[in-house]
Amino acid sequence: MKSQYSMKVGFDCDDILVPFVPSFVDYHNVHYGTGYGVEDITDYDISKVFNISEKQVKERIAAFVSTDIFKNMPAFPGAVEGVRTLSQEGNLPYWSATGETSSMISPRLS
Repeated sequence: MKSQYSMKVGFDCDDILVPFVPSFVDYHNVHYGTGYGVEDITDYDISKVFNISEKQVKERIAAFVSTDIFKNMPAFPGAVEGVRTLSQEGNLPYWSATGETSSMISPRLS
């Protein structure tokens, strides 16, 4: 007997669906003259790592998210197929600390 409830699976897109941190670190190095590597990101609060304010972090992430680099970032191998499989089972919400909207994420799943 099929359940009356649909499965809901949520996932974070950043570094689950796409390689956000490595791409952002590369972007940051080029645009702000820094020399960080992914291994330097040892705290969720990257303002501490980059030694900048939280406001500056938000501004820099917003600038990165508006670039073609971000918009064309490829998904990790198998990520799209995994999300498609899960989406056939029920509702599939997703979120991102970058403020990505479903209109930005959905094309990556096509």
